[in-house]
Amino acid sequence: MTKDIIITISGLHDNEGTTDEPIETMTPGQYFFKNGKHYVVYDEVMEGLEGTLKSTIKFTENQVELIRNGAASARMVFQPGQEHMVIYQTPMGPLSISLYTEDIVSEIKEEKMSLKIDYSIKTEDVVVSESTVNIEICPKELVKF
Repeated sequence: MTKDIIITISGLHDNEGTTDEPIETMTPGQYFFKNGKHYVVYDEVMEGLEGTLKSTIKFTENQVELIRNGAASARMVFQPGQEHMVIYQTPMGPLSISLYTEDIVSEIKEEKMSLKIDYSIKTEDVVVSESTVNIEICPKELVKF
C-alpha cells in the first residue's frame, strides 16, 4: 500500500427501528504500517462543527481504534464481543456513550484494504442505534473520480 491513499467511509444507522439514509464520505489521507498495526490519517469535516478534525484509524485484523481530535474529540475502540466506554468531547460538552462491537470483517491486501464494523451505541445502558460502518482504503493512483 502506498503512503497517499483515498479513504471511503460509509455508514448506516438504525435508530429504534428507523433506518437513516446511508452516509458516505471520500477523502485523501496518509497510510503507514508501524509495530504490526495499520494507520490511516486524514482530515474530516463534521456537519455542525467549525474547522476540521484530525482523524486516525489504527487497526489490526480484529481491532479498530478511531481517534478524533479538533472541535470534537474521542477515542473509540471496536473489538468483537466487547463493550468500550467513550467520552465524546463536543463544543456543547462531554457525551458519554458505550460501543458494543458485534463483528469486524477485515480484508487486508496490498492494493486495497477494507473493514466492516457492526456495532451498537448505548447511552445509560439503553441501545440507541445499531450501526454498520464500512471503510475502504485504496492507493490514490487507483481511484478514478
